[in-house]
Amino acid sequence: MRNKKAMISTPLVDFWAIVAFILIILLFYFIINASIENGSATMLIRANEISANAMLDSYLRTPVSVNGKEMQMSELIIESNYNQDYTKLSEESTKILEKLKTPVSGWNLQITFPNYDFNVKTYTVVSLKEPDSQATALLPTVEGKTIVVRIYKISQ
Repeated sequence: MRNKKAMISTPLVDFWAIVAFILIILLFYFIINASIENGSATMLIRANEISANAMLDSYLRTPVSVNGKEMQMSELIIESNYNQDYTKLSEESTKILEKLKTPVSGWNLQITFPNYDFNVKTYTVVSLKEPDSQATALLPTVEGKTIVVRIYKISQ
């Protein structure tokens, strides 16, 4: 019977503890919700960057047959530069990139050789907008120069 005051104050302490707990949960909810909304655009940009890098890697490793000889696209690029003949490179690149074209977007390729610029545009949009995503790779030539391979995604 000596603890009658404790019995009366215990429900009050429980009530304020529950209120404080609910306020803390609401605070965390609003903080997390705000960070997700701000981070979703960043995640989308990162996904596009990954996809461009994966696309470039896949393009460079695509197997092709040239005059009965099996090679990768990266080897065909270097050989085309060495022979100064870009017809097979153009055919194979167009074939690969045409498969990836959709009605609203497509991948374009730009290869800068030491003495020649090469472009494959499977999708064009008249716009001053920057590409959605892009990736670049450097390939060495037999002469010790560099070939720049750039792939970029264009959409409406």
